[in-house]
Amino acid sequence: MNFDEIKNCDYVVIGDPVAHSVSPPMQNPAFEKLSMGSPYGRIRVSPDDMSEFTAYARKHLKGFNVTVPDKPVVIPFLDSITAEAKAAESVNTVSVKDGKLLGDSTDGYGLETALNEAFGIKVKGGSFCFIGCGGAVQAVAFHFAAAGAEN
Repeated sequence: MNFDEIKNCDYVVIGDPVAHSVSPPMQNPAFEKLSMGSPYGRIRVSPDDMSEFTAYARKHLKGFNVTVPDKPVVIPFLDSITAEAKAAESVNTVSVKDGKLLGDSTDGYGLETALNEAFGIKVKGGSFCFIGCGGAVQAVAFHFAAAGAEN
């Protein structure tokens, strides 16, 4: 892998493909507002590249986000994951602390919060239909079930 494109980044989003990701233009204005510059980039990481990428991340990054198809693929390369990420078998957020990779799944929480704030929809007692079968849908379904969604 060529890490030159992210050598000045503290945070990145990974996936394969990843060029479509709007994470850098969405995240960097927040970093800039906090006078932290634009430390958020993106890099294509195929499942076959995960070992090399995570070795790089341990030494050079503060964290990274994960998109398709890497959400389940990254798990064996992490030092620990939250209970929710383990249940969902999906990780979308990785923090790097002292060279250790700590995985979490925030997809479910994020959608729950967005539905509540934008539309007043509560997950508890609600009934939902998910179309798709990727890591995000899996993570959201597990989160919603734990939050009390009905069958």
